[in-house]
Amino acid sequence: MHSTGITKFSICSISLENFRNYQSLDLQISQNFSIFIGKNGAGKTNILEAISLLAPGKGLRQAKFSEMLCIHSNLNYWKVTATVQNHYGLVEINTSATIDSSKNKRQVSIDGKQSSNSSLSSTLSISWLTPQILQLFTGPAEMRRNFLDKIVSNFDSSHAKTLYRYEYYVSERMGILKTEQHDKDWLNVVETEIAKAGVAIACARTSVLDILNKTIAKIDYPVPKATLTIDGYLEGRASNTPSTYLEEEFKLLLCQTREQDFLQKRTSAGIHRSDLIVFNAEKEVSAKMCSTGEQKFLLLTIFIAEVLAQVKWKNKMPVVLLDDITEHLDSSRRTLLFEILQNLGTQTFITSSSASIMKYISKNVEFFEVGKNQVATQGQ
Repeated sequence: MHSTGITKFSICSISLENFRNYQSLDLQISQNFSIFIGKNGAGKTNILEAISLLAPGKGLRQAKFSEMLCIHSNLNYWKVTATVQNHYGLVEINTSATIDSSKNKRQVSIDGKQSSNSSLSSTLSISWLTPQILQLFTGPAEMRRNFLDKIVSNFDSSHAKTLYRYEYYVSERMGILKTEQHDKDWLNVVETEIAKAGVAIACARTSVLDILNKTIAKIDYPVPKATLTIDGYLEGRASNTPSTYLEEEFKLLLCQTREQDFLQKRTSAGIHRSDLIVFNAEKEVSAKMCSTGEQKFLLLTIFIAEVLAQVKWKNKMPVVLLDDITEHLDSSRRTLLFEILQNLGTQTFITSSSASIMKYISKNVEFFEVGKNQVATQGQ
């Protein structure tokens, strides 16, 4: 923990078992910057994906747990173990999944005690950029919602759990609607739970967007200014409607759309229909209307704001994962990104196909050569 009272999250060691292309892998991390260098397909991203599973969710690839099984093993499980430094001191996180016909869920334990996926938010904060995220403004709305909710989880440790509860009850409601004779009492209970969770999620999203916008406005680095809003029924009402009123309003809407939802076989209203909208504030146009280069720079602005906002508003410095991002940024933006991360002192994990990346980072760096399913420390 820094003397300023800011908690710096860092990973001291990580081990993989039966994960992707690694039957086993043990890494000790001693520097702020860890760079994994190797050819495409060597397994660099797999290491970052394993690290990302120390946060709630499905990791930076959003892959099925069955896809994470080691390709060189016949075993039906994978496991990731890490020693983490946080505000509690040294903490061991263990996450695993057994893939069979009866069980396909991720298990989590913290210091040997079984825990929930969502509890990882309060144990370790991780922010990442991947090449897939570069398609954020042109991809489907679901991609932008997932992007926003990942950020929100770093500010609200209960957010991931609330999302899971919302999705569970939405699925439960559709199951009830498909039955010939609805259990109206149970349907009322389910819609009450959907309303509570939906409003909580909407409030968390709007609150974090407000934080990000305030942070972007005060960024001293030469990045384009962006304005973030969310297009959604609940989010649009969350800032000026008491939560209890909004819950009743949403619950009534769910009741009124039962027949419609049954016929369409989907829930027509809720936070799962919302969309994150980003504007280039200087040009006053939507990000989706900007050039590819401008979109990358706007995304970089949001990412930098996310990291800076955690430091300012939550007194915590997240671990940062950059998967082949440097290959997608020009020299000036690459230099700017590393300047910011070095100034902050974040622990950063980077993958690259070229050792030339080393010239952008001047100190506290170690690099690993990745190849043939092995990782070798090359020096500092």
